[in-house]
Amino acid sequence: MAKKRKTKYSKEWLTKAETNQILNDPGISRRDELIISMLYWCALRVSEMAAIKIKDINIKTGNLTLWQSKKSDTPELVHIPEQLIKSIRDRKSTRLNSSHTDISRMPSSA
Repeated sequence: MAKKRKTKYSKEWLTKAETNQILNDPGISRRDELIISMLYWCALRVSEMAAIKIKDINIKTGNLTLWQSKKSDTPELVHIPEQLIKSIRDRKSTRLNSSHTDISRMPSSA
């Protein structure tokens, strides 16, 4: 039986102008804006971005720990640019505040 070949894709990256065009789209959510910004500014692979947990982001040091990297089996530290620190901080606080259920707005059970 013949071995299946993996499809090879050309490596094309977005330019800064193309990235800004996406980020300036009024229809983009704040969540998606942060994801795209982190992919671009931290030079992350999609698989690396998908594996990030909140605990992997250290706002104080401005570093992100990648536990699953294509480059290495050991954890890798990635610098987070200053312009993303505020966005990450805002997103973390929004998530933490919205994760609490307001039981006063829940329908009462009869």
